[in-house]
Amino acid sequence: MIILGIDPGLQITGFSIISLVNGKTQLIEVGVLKLKPKDNLQIRVTQFYDFILEKINTYKITVIALETAFIGKNAQSFLKLGYLRGILYLITQKNNLIIYEFAPRQIKQAVTGSGAATKEQVQTMVKRLFPKINNLQTYDASDAVAISLCGLWCLENKYSAIQT
Repeated sequence: MIILGIDPGLQITGFSIISLVNGKTQLIEVGVLKLKPKDNLQIRVTQFYDFILEKINTYKITVIALETAFIGKNAQSFLKLGYLRGILYLITQKNNLIIYEFAPRQIKQAVTGSGAATKEQVQTMVKRLFPKINNLQTYDASDAVAISLCGLWCLENKYSAIQT
């Protein structure tokens, strides 16, 4: 079982790949995909698609876990993030993968014990769980690790998620 956790964004997408080997969780890769805000939406969406597909093929991903979108202050950003989520749903269907979505509060609760945890607290817990990690460039990357963990734990039936 190899899980790709994604914190999607049109400028920065956090990603994390974890696996479960002999009952132990292993962090395979964590990082960010940076997209240029100056590029038009078509270019960024294509780069996102190519990047995700490359990770799936390279690591033989079986599960994708992502954070559900929330409207926040900018409805236009929310709508544009829907493009990325649509791509993920298409990729999972075409590649016969499982996809899970988790609410931000659910991710925070699972990883820190508090649904109201800050991004700093999530990152601190991720570093505690994976002490050898040294490249958490942004909160997007640590959020992606937390999302991957939710996907893993969901598969272990510890947490519920929206599965499609």
